[in-house]
Parts: sequence; structure tokens; C-alpha cells
Amino acid sequence: MNNKKIMKKCLYLLFSISLTFVCCNNQKSKIDNSEIEKQAIETFKKSVLEDSKDATFDKIKTVFASKNLCILNADISGLKGLNKVEYLFITLDGKNYEAFHDLNDDSIFVSEPTFNKISKGTIYENQDYATAILFRSVRYMNTNGREVGNHNKDFIINSPLKTGLWEISDIEDEFGDKTGGKCLRIIGKGTYSSDYESDTRLLALLFVYKNGFVNIQLYKDKKIVDDFSERLKIKDGEGDVHEIHFSSDRLGQIEPSSKVDKIEFADIIEKEGMLSAIAKESKFLNFAYSNKTYNLKFNLDGLEKAMKYLKHNSSDYNYDEDEIESENSISLSEEEYEEVKNKIKFNVESDSVKEESDVLK
Repeated sequence: MNNKKIMKKCLYLLFSISLTFVCCNNQKSKIDNSEIEKQAIETFKKSVLEDSKDATFDKIKTVFASKNLCILNADISGLKGLNKVEYLFITLDGKNYEAFHDLNDDSIFVSEPTFNKISKGTIYENQDYATAILFRSVRYMNTNGREVGNHNKDFIINSPLKTGLWEISDIEDEFGDKTGGKCLRIIGKGTYSSDYESDTRLLALLFVYKNGFVNIQLYKDKKIVDDFSERLKIKDGEGDVHEIHFSSDRLGQIEPSSKVDKIEFADIIEKEGMLSAIAKESKFLNFAYSNKTYNLKFNLDGLEKAMKYLKHNSSDYNYDEDEIESENSISLSEEEYEEVKNKIKFNVESDSVKEESDVLK
């Protein structure tokens, strides 16, 4: 047998092996995706029926599926306040997490053309489409989701980005108008208790500006907390405990009260890690003591990377975005990226998915 024939046979054999490997990977990805879709649909129906036994489902469809994440859209009747629903299902380290909300609100899933329009200026603008959907889902799950079967357990799922859970936010003046400036924002967890209510959920926002200045906003029942004047006891990411005075003087912006407090709080934030804070206050009002307690928690990981992003022109600056290696983070393989992209393209073109651009702010 001459050398040319031997070479052809070797090349053919290598091609066959490569094709088999790719097909096996794609087949495995499809199997994994079908399993998480099945699990997501079953969990979604069970959770909704726990809230309303009279609920009925129609047109449940998968708009996104990967190894760890499945997003469903569905029509529901018989469930108070919800008709069209977006459902998120994340499975990680043997635990499942879920969140669902009205599809008329801002969607977590967006089609790739819409993503290309809205990603500019975001923390994930230099990321591929699938990773950005993961980031949006994890961010929403952390603040609005719950662990399946254990609804009261606190959790924080790590972001798939080296910038953690930080976002780019517009700076607003005291009238609520955008100034054109940008800062970093992270959403944390919070609870509020008083003589009349216990462990009411708070939406806690922490802002960091280019000059390092930091402040907080709290929302209770979708209304901004504007009477905060407390001494926060803070445990930083290294376990050190601090006491810093804060005040709320305008539009609920909770700021360190003195220059010393401002410097110390900025130093605490730079340590990254998990920040926990508690404020307790007793005041004598109407011939009786009024007691209230605030508990706040933020995962500050990724701040250094996020600050680099903020301080550079995002269109000219590419920061290093290696995959996070964490037992509680989410990532996709290259094969899954292609599988997800192909699946999403098929779903968007073949099904009448609601156009996201008209509901995104």
C-alpha cells in the first residue's frame, strides 16, 4: 500500500473519530437538557398548584435550557395576579431553586437580537449570549427566588462572571433624573422587624461610585425607606466587625454620617466577600418604646473586576473574564454554548415568543 493511500485512511479514521466524539457530546447535551426541562416543568406545576389547587396550565414551552438552567413560559388561569408567567429553574450541587413572575414584567430571557441591543453598557456586554442569560437568571434568583422544598432557607448563588453580582447603574439626581453618570450596583437581601411585623423582606441596594464613595437604598413593600438613621454593626468579608453611623437625608440614600465613617465603609467594601449588617433601634414614641431591626446581606465578590470595568470605556476595554472555579457557580462548556444557541434560535423562530423589547426598560 503506498503512502498516499495510508495517509487517506488515517485522515478518514481521524475524521470518523472526531465526528463520533462531537455527536456523542451533542447527544449527551440534548439528554441533559431534556432531563432538566422535564424536571423544571414538573416542579413548576407542583409549585403553582401549592398556591392554587384550581390553577390550570396552557402552552408551557421551554425558551432556554442548559445543564443548570431552564426557563419556561406558560399561560396560567386560576392563579391570582398571574396569567402569563416566566419560570426560572436552577439545579446546582443537588439543590433546586425556582422563581416565577408575570411575563408582562421585565423578562429574564431575551432573544439574541434583543440581547445584542440591550447588552451595551451592561456588566455582561463582553460575554457570550448564553453566559449573559445565566447571569440575569442567577441575579434574579438570588433576590426573588426560593429553594424548592425549603422556601424559608437563605441562599446566594454565585455569579458565572468574575465581576460577581455587580451591575452598571445610572446615577440619578435628587429629582430622580439621570445625570449621564454611571456607578456600580449590587442587589442584596434584607429583612425588617418591628413591634408590628416580623422578618418582612427588604430589597437592599448598595451603590459604589468611581471615587469609592458608597451608599445604600432600602425598599420595603416596594416603597423606599426614608426614615433610616442608625448605627450599623457590620461584619466584613474577613470576619472583622465594625460599627458605622449612617443617616438618610434625601430620597432614602443611606450614607455614612461622617468622613471617618465614609472612609471606613469604603475600606470594608473593598475587602469583598460576604458583608452582613444589623441595625437595632428603640425609640420612645407616644408614651411607649418602638423597636425595629434591619438585617442586610451582600455578596461583594468581584468588586475589583467590576471597578475596572466601570473606570474604562466599555467599548474599548476588555477585562480578563476567565471561568470562575467554584462549587456553587454555574458555567457552560463550549459544546453547551453551541447547543443552547441552536436551541434558542429554533425556539424564537418556531414559536411566538413575546417580544421582549417592549417590556424592557
